[in-house]
Amino acid sequence: MSKTSDPAGLPGLILPFGQTFGEAAFQQWAETVATVYDLDATHDEIDNFRFGFSAWHFGSLVLGVSETDKIKFWRSPQTVARSGIDHYLVQVYEQGSFGSNVEGKDMLVETGDVWIVDLSRSVRNDQASFRSTNLAIPRSVLAPLLPDPDALHGLKLSGSSATGGLLSRYLSDLSKQAETMTPEEAISVAQSTVHLIA
Repeated sequence: MSKTSDPAGLPGLILPFGQTFGEAAFQQWAETVATVYDLDATHDEIDNFRFGFSAWHFGSLVLGVSETDKIKFWRSPQTVARSGIDHYLVQVYEQGSFGSNVEGKDMLVETGDVWIVDLSRSVRNDQASFRSTNLAIPRSVLAPLLPDPDALHGLKLSGSSATGGLLSRYLSDLSKQAETMTPEEAISVAQSTVHLIA
């Protein structure tokens, strides 16, 4: 991965989609997301695997864009215990769809939907090729603003709904502006974003 080149802009990491290919790409992707998700793919799918990844720090928040070929991803109780991550992950699926099981509840996440996962809990997803914008928010930042912090796990906001569509467009636009922001702007935007999501 390479750092963004503009010294005045927001520091970040960028790996363009398809820059690495096959088993090397799969291993690199697995290492990149190892604390968040377990991954699985067939031998043929690994041979043709590609991915892209970008991430920027917005103060205590992390904004990223992920794009992968066919992959099955889940967060097992073992990974939850091992990683110790206590964040909410707010994701906008810009391309692709997949089925998910969130603690016994089945749902379909489709293009344009906003999907929220509590990373202190488990989730299992079907195989998918997708592009998503992802915002990781520490529980300590978001939970105090919520009437029921535990209710967010597996919450889906349809991209066709007023709230889901607004939040989907906002997060996608935010990722497009990240490289040109200063760290000071990013921190200010992060505060507004947390309140918008709450």
